[in-house]
Amino acid sequence: MDRPPWRTMREPQYGSAENSASEQCRSIVNPTCRRILSGYSLRLTSWCDYAIVPSSPGELIRLLHQMIFMNDKLYRPALKCLAMMAIIAAPVCSALASEGSTAETDAGIAKARLAISELAASLKESLVKALDAGGPIAALPVCKSIAPEAAASASQTHGLTIRRTALRVRNPDNTPDDFERRVLEEFVSQTARGSDPEKLEHVEIVSDGSGRTLRFMKPIVMAEKPCAACHGKAIAPEVLGTVKSLYPADAATGFAPGEIRGAFSVSMPIEAAAKD
Repeated sequence: MDRPPWRTMREPQYGSAENSASEQCRSIVNPTCRRILSGYSLRLTSWCDYAIVPSSPGELIRLLHQMIFMNDKLYRPALKCLAMMAIIAAPVCSALASEGSTAETDAGIAKARLAISELAASLKESLVKALDAGGPIAALPVCKSIAPEAAASASQTHGLTIRRTALRVRNPDNTPDDFERRVLEEFVSQTARGSDPEKLEHVEIVSDGSGRTLRFMKPIVMAEKPCAACHGKAIAPEVLGTVKSLYPADAATGFAPGEIRGAFSVSMPIEAAAKD
């Protein structure tokens, strides 16, 4: 991997290992905050009250900066003290917070990789059989029917959601969401800079109103067989006609072997990541 996957830590769940780490951060930072701010007669609002674990000195500085903007007046001596404290405390807090979530995240990544591997192997086996039996024209309807079924089966087996998506889709049901589009564009950019697309991955923990979700993506790299016959640059006219009849809005042609054709996209609640 050209760069390690990054993880966003937000809103730890009460009773979790991550929340325990956050409590340790509070014990480190809060006493200092109180000592500094007590000299300025400010109403104290701690970043810890919002259960936010900073991931960098800059993030902690931003959060502490907000603490001294009470009454629309900035107390610069306090900011200097808080900034110095942030530079020292943020790496400690980040390490403590990540310690509580690493096991869940690593387990989720392992599950995602396994699900992707099994789905990719299943799809390839089915398509090769269809191609050998009747060529690309016979394989296209098979692909249209088995791909969604195989993804649904893999999702149920592994307790997650897995699908395929791309910047140029054949099936409109595979249109990427905003997260997937951003990661796909990043994959393309990394490949243009010389990265091996086969080794690229992206993992991120995102939060919404329903909780924290682990999202994992891995590129689908264009192969000569079985992909090129239906997704390549030199598609037979009769095959292209079948593609257009099955997928009138198709945009997934013109790929060369080795290019990123799309990606597998996995999502699962972080609480389910460590479950067998």
